[in-house]
Amino acid sequence: MVNGVITYDNSAVVLATKESPSPIPTNPHHYYAFVRRKVKLTDIGLYILESIKGERYERRLSEEIRHGTSHADPRHPNTIT
Repeated sequence: MVNGVITYDNSAVVLATKESPSPIPTNPHHYYAFVRRKVKLTDIGLYILESIKGERYERRLSEEIRHGTSHADPRHPNTIT
């Protein structure tokens, strides 16, 4: 939050129930759903995520080319020689 990568949504309503007096759920599935509703990536965070994904894709592609294990679709125009 300090670097502007994520933000906390104060508008999302969180209610305590009889089963769970705390507004934060104890069940892992409900906890992650809670976090997804409250914490969001900012534009900077989305840019960083896309950069990381792009680097992973480029690294995987270069490894496939180096090892000759590309799984490219043979019907794709770029694979026609």
